[in-house]
Amino acid sequence: DLFPSHDTGLEFKSLLGTFKSLEASSLDELVLPEGYSYDIICSSGDVILKSQDLKFGHNNDYIGFIPLGGDQALLAVNHEFLDPLDIPVEAEQRKAVGVSIVKIKKDSHGLWKFDEDPESQREFNRRITANTICAVSGAVAELYPQMTGTLANCSGAITPWNTVLTCEENYYLFDEVYKWKNFDAKQYGWIVEINPLKPDSKPIKHTALGRMAHENCALVKSHDERMVVYMGDDKERQFIYKFVSKNP
Repeated sequence: DLFPSHDTGLEFKSLLGTFKSLEASSLDELVLPEGYSYDIICSSGDVILKSQDLKFGHNNDYIGFIPLGGDQALLAVNHEFLDPLDIPVEAEQRKAVGVSIVKIKKDSHGLWKFDEDPESQREFNRRITANTICAVSGAVAELYPQMTGTLANCSGAITPWNTVLTCEENYYLFDEVYKWKNFDAKQYGWIVEINPLKPDSKPIKHTALGRMAHENCALVKSHDERMVVYMGDDKERQFIYKFVSKNP
């Protein structure tokens, strides 16, 4: 038994409240502390916008929570990678990665559920995929006024103005492992900003934040109101980077 059971006696306080820590486990299932439960809101391949047959992506990573007030909110979910055995066709692979924006609401029991209302879906639900045209900011915009798609989306962040930053990490897999045709690697490895409140808006690739295997981004405000972004390059012998905006 690799993980013998014993009580650590440790308790942790978080925004969720006090709970007893869990032992490490090799079980292929979601294990929660005593007194907690879970519900499935969305699964890979679920239709999130019936009028356009848009489907929830595969292999979730970061989840951003954007409150809309009351008992309603949006989720921004990264879809980092795929299994070619599950999705062998490149055209379908391109639609399975990227980011999903979905509307959720609390039911009569206070549980978050996927919002089935077609009007709500049309207003907010959206897929940003490897085919979505993205705007470009920063110096690279002189070479690439726009870029096609986002992929390898790892962690992310919510900005103070309620947009989503999604981080493109192991983009090279789509060339070296998945063997996508005509793959232009220079268009990936960026941090991409998405406005979940405006489904018709273009995502923006912020090239001033650098190109790397972006694991994450963490935002804080400096004393003079400038934004500071900390970023990790998740490859061997790489670094943590700090970016400070020029203006508040």
